[in-house]
Amino acid sequence: MKRQCRPTYAPGAPRRSRKATPPINQTRPNFTPATAICALWAMTTPVPTRLDQKGFEWSVIVHAPLDAIAKELVRIGMLEKVRRPRAGSLWIDAYQLAPLRQPLDSRHSETVKQVIDCMLERPGSRYVKELRAAGVVTKLLGGIRHRDSGRRLECAALFL
Repeated sequence: MKRQCRPTYAPGAPRRSRKATPPINQTRPNFTPATAICALWAMTTPVPTRLDQKGFEWSVIVHAPLDAIAKELVRIGMLEKVRRPRAGSLWIDAYQLAPLRQPLDSRHSETVKQVIDCMLERPGSRYVKELRAAGVVTKLLGGIRHRDSGRRLECAALFL
């Protein structure tokens, strides 16, 4: 006579299934357009040699925990992940600016528009001026999806 294998779980307890567990709600990081502008500015600015005002601002931004913001910019298409950061290294070491000719992901048009609107509110800011000189603003403007292309040109004319 063969022995019958009994299940190891309690017969009255339900089995765990994928339907039983609710999906993990992935919350968006504390993404604000201002922090995105700061992260982009830190990526485009070379490492300062002097600790003047610009060098101090760069150092503060780089030492801030902006890894989640950088990951969001990777999803949009503004940054590329280079390698995994080593323990103790900064978030800026793991990313680089994506090529300016590479188009942005059009699914994130609303996020890109929020960043552009924040830049339009502060056109005289040094961050915005340096991002404009680096060509980042042109790439961001190309990532805004409008039903009519005239609206995009109107938005671009505000920067000229």
